[in-house]
Amino acid sequence: MTNWNTSTTIENPKNLWGNKALLWGIIVVSLLLHLTGWWMATSFYEDSFWILETVHTAMEIAGSSLAIIVAYWIYTLRKAGIGPVFATRIAGALMGMAMLDAFHALTEVGNLFVWFHSLATFLGGLLFLSVWISGDVVDRLNYKYLVGVVLFTGLVGAGSWYFVDAIPMMVEKGKFTSVAIVLNLVGGVFLVLTSIRFILTYRKTKNTDDLLFFLHCALFGLAALMFEESEVWDFSWWTWHVLRFMAFLVAFWFVFISQDRIFKSLKVSELRLKSFNEDLKKGIASQTKSLKDKNELLEQYASLVSHDLKEPIRSIASLTQIFEDKYAHEVDDRGRQIITYIKESASRMDELVNQLQTQGKIGYFSSPERLDVGEILNIIQKDLHQFIIDNKAEIIVEEMPVLVAYPLELRLLFQNMISNAIKYRKDGEDPQIRVKCKDKGEHYLFTVQDNGIGIAEKNKHKIFELFSRLHGRGKYEGLGIGLAQSKRVVELHAGEIWVDSQLGKGSTFYFTIAKNIDTHI
Repeated sequence: MTNWNTSTTIENPKNLWGNKALLWGIIVVSLLLHLTGWWMATSFYEDSFWILETVHTAMEIAGSSLAIIVAYWIYTLRKAGIGPVFATRIAGALMGMAMLDAFHALTEVGNLFVWFHSLATFLGGLLFLSVWISGDVVDRLNYKYLVGVVLFTGLVGAGSWYFVDAIPMMVEKGKFTSVAIVLNLVGGVFLVLTSIRFILTYRKTKNTDDLLFFLHCALFGLAALMFEESEVWDFSWWTWHVLRFMAFLVAFWFVFISQDRIFKSLKVSELRLKSFNEDLKKGIASQTKSLKDKNELLEQYASLVSHDLKEPIRSIASLTQIFEDKYAHEVDDRGRQIITYIKESASRMDELVNQLQTQGKIGYFSSPERLDVGEILNIIQKDLHQFIIDNKAEIIVEEMPVLVAYPLELRLLFQNMISNAIKYRKDGEDPQIRVKCKDKGEHYLFTVQDNGIGIAEKNKHKIFELFSRLHGRGKYEGLGIGLAQSKRVVELHAGEIWVDSQLGKGSTFYFTIAKNIDTHI
């Protein structure tokens, strides 16, 4: 349970001292009221009685209502994790007393009238006394504990009304009986002991709430201890009723204090959040400018590198072609083989530069659009038409969705998947490729399944690395870039890519694409 003590740091120290000073002032006034009431009752108003049933009922109903409000407020704070120390126990005690005091207020003056009051004092004191019990079993129960208290006190109240003849004698000849006195005295002692617990807690925490509930229990305790010296409607009787009502008001004061605390805390949080947002905006603007500058430099660098690489490659290819056209007949077979190697190496180097350019441009030169994946796959099959015929490949495309994605990048992804599925075919077996899609809530899950050569378990993660090749160029052409590009495209679409494969038994590539790409950019 979070202690309110941490929240006092946001309060004005003058206001804090003002609250505590006022509480100590009420404590002194309460003691003086107790002593003055006892003195005046025994000295001046010993035989005076004020029979004001309406005033008494109003005081008891008002006090019960205040207690229920405070109990509910404490329960609400407890659920939010910011309630006072012993929150559940305080709320349960207040609720129990409030229920029995309400029965007391609604009962005609007589034996049952005194029984409900005495029971409220005794049970309330007993419930409050639980703050001395170590452990948090009660606090963990929270809602169940409060419901249990309400049900128990409600059953006791209803049972007392129904079995009124079973109630012990509480008043005889206008005087309270020993049963009534004992219930009130014991309840009063319990409440005084509880107030000691709160004042000890206050000495450790310096928390205003602990001082406030010390005062609450102390007022109830003093009122209960005055019960023995009073009679119904006499001056002493009204004095301890005033003390009890003051105790309810003190408890209700907690609601205002805690609300003020929450309001100040929210105000401070709002100011901090506003300041944080401003700093965040500045930081984002600065980072955006920095990234924009770096991207521009990267584009210039990529353009420069590709240009500087492509020029000598073209020169090598052109000079080799010229040499072959003019002097091929003057060299032997070994020389012509070297010329072929040079041309092929230059061609591969040119393709490598092109692929590196493509890798660097992923996500930079297009924007997300609404795309029909089925139509994209149709276009890819047309582009690869001759390659598909030459390899006698069969491609089956199941129903595909319409989604928002980067058009060039998504096309590159599927083209790499299908090209690889055809290229890495098994000898003597025509490639069979199946492309499927499933709706997975926020993502689409695509699968590209083939009957090719498969991938060994140890290589499943390696294949997505740049320039990763598992086979020599003599059997399978390629630069080891395609799957690295595919992974980059999938990550651009807030997805993941993986493969399920066994060597010699084909492969199934899985990748996810977010439905709403804008929320992930």
